[in-house]
Amino acid sequence: MSYLVVINPSAGGGKGAREGERVVDYLQKKNLPFYKVSGASISDSLKQVDQAISSQKFSTLVAVGGDGLIHALLERISHNNLTLLAIPAGTGNDFAKSVGMHKKSVENIFASLTRMQPKVIDLGLAKGPGYEKYFVQILSSGFDAHVNDRANHFKRVKGRFKYVIAVLAELSLFKSLEYSMKWDGKILTQRAMMVIVANGSNYGGGMKICPHADQSDQMLDLMYVKKVSRARLLAVFPRVFIGAHVNHPKIKFERASSFELQGQTIAFADGEYLGKLPVHVSIAPYKLLVYTV
Repeated sequence: MSYLVVINPSAGGGKGAREGERVVDYLQKKNLPFYKVSGASISDSLKQVDQAISSQKFSTLVAVGGDGLIHALLERISHNNLTLLAIPAGTGNDFAKSVGMHKKSVENIFASLTRMQPKVIDLGLAKGPGYEKYFVQILSSGFDAHVNDRANHFKRVKGRFKYVIAVLAELSLFKSLEYSMKWDGKILTQRAMMVIVANGSNYGGGMKICPHADQSDQMLDLMYVKKVSRARLLAVFPRVFIGAHVNHPKIKFERASSFELQGQTIAFADGEYLGKLPVHVSIAPYKLLVYTV
């Protein structure tokens, strides 16, 4: 087994660099073959990853960072038949939570690697004006995307708390939007606060926005929140942390293999900015092979 170790040293306020050192130390001590990439930026790292993959043979890509790093690497992992090993070192680590890696040390993860059975999971594919991108967890739009945008500009606040603060800040400004949602030959026009398309169940540092989503069922879950007052939206928000919002009368769910969203708003996927709507969301043609607990 040969490892391609990709480190985001700035993830988690420097945690990426620290966890990356632990990974490298472990592999060196065990005399395991690896190649390390730790670029000055995500784009720099991706260039180095492309060069490494074109010149060497790897079985496993070890991503040391947060959801942003994994999001950036999805196509390269899936297109090159690599198995992903996620070492959580970001602020939210939602993907690591979904595969059970978020409470384990580097040493424990590698020590138990031979007993882990890699799992095949679905990827989402988002196509919009000027972008075409894979994602693994959640595509968000509307209020949710504006909160994400605001939270991404917080430098000192970490984890789920930055999303809480961003929600409170965005509430005073946001108004419901006119959406058109299409799936399975149906068209729904609806004023809504937000619309999300879920491949995975959680985002925002562990918020269970779509707790029934299954990453291996080749289906996507759409959730939308009908127009509500700011006070009512704020009252519902705490329920998301435990997935208790699903039976609220203003919150609706649909399931399909693809959705099309139209509206005057922006889209994020896995916490990363995509662009403006409209966006067509479907199950990607490639799968992700990942180590899970």
